[in-house]
Amino acid sequence: MLSRTILAACLSISSFFCCVSLCSAQYCDFPPKELIQGEHREYRGTYENLAYRYSVVVPADSVGYDDINPFYWHGFGTVVGTEQPSYLFVNGEPNSLEFMRPSDAAARQLKYLQWHHHKVDKSEITELQVDQLKAALLTAAYACPGSTKKYVMSLMVAISPDQSTLYEVTIYSHADRFQRDQPIFNAVVKSWKYIPEGPGGRNLPEGVLKRLANVAKEYCEDQFEEGFRRGCRKKFVANLRWRELSITPSHEPGILVENDNTGYCGSGGCALYLFVRRTDKEFTQVLGSQGGLGTLEEVEVLDAITKGHFDIRVTWSALEGHSIYQWDGSEYSEQSLLSPQVLVNAVIGN
Repeated sequence: MLSRTILAACLSISSFFCCVSLCSAQYCDFPPKELIQGEHREYRGTYENLAYRYSVVVPADSVGYDDINPFYWHGFGTVVGTEQPSYLFVNGEPNSLEFMRPSDAAARQLKYLQWHHHKVDKSEITELQVDQLKAALLTAAYACPGSTKKYVMSLMVAISPDQSTLYEVTIYSHADRFQRDQPIFNAVVKSWKYIPEGPGGRNLPEGVLKRLANVAKEYCEDQFEEGFRRGCRKKFVANLRWRELSITPSHEPGILVENDNTGYCGSGGCALYLFVRRTDKEFTQVLGSQGGLGTLEEVEVLDAITKGHFDIRVTWSALEGHSIYQWDGSEYSEQSLLSPQVLVNAVIGN
């Protein structure tokens, strides 16, 4: 699976200077053979990437493929067409080259083609708007070194409002298949959405609310008599506070939810849940088997890593102590319960 991860890095805009020979070959030999080999994630319908804050719709009757490696979660690739298929690549990543404008990133991609001996016959860069972001569209017709075969690459690139993240949707096609597959590329670009920073920018994903449905049912039954429960689910959702955590070095997101509803808070804080995405629309609660106790502000992601995931510390209200959670391969398990006095005793050797 390492080769496909490297391939994705090669084809991304900010990685012009790595694995040049492989990248050069893939501009003329696509879709990549590594795309569906070995273990991989599969996406259908709406794809939402909370690590890089964007969503997009996978083409109908197609599957998006991504590396299952927890240290890589940027986007996906998919095959378009059957005879002489095209390759469509969707990606989000840090703006490591600090591009100020999307057109700058598009121009650099064009230069990259030329630097590595691809004969560019025709190219055009235009500006456009994608969702709420300014973007640039590069279309280039080219031939590969030592070959007379013609290819077309069409690239949409956008930059996040704070200029920290670079986004792209790219299609690589045989020249005589580009018109056939261009409408699919256009549809994907049209479906692309930027997810604003912070919970205020959007609602909790429906998949998370679905996982909390039994808790909401319990709340309605406990707090409202039968016949007076109309609208109680909305009240339940309105009292959920939440934020995102990066739980792996590759910024795979977890959604931390604090349940502030009546009956779910005590002296140690309120009920906490941590959800991670398992499939395109399904989430799983992974903070222990039943969740934890505390507040959003007192949950800290530590630098220590266990099985590819950062450890998490939850400090109880009134600073009565804290819990350490470590990843056990499928969820976060509580490893220790430490009070301030225990820490003091450990330091002084009592």
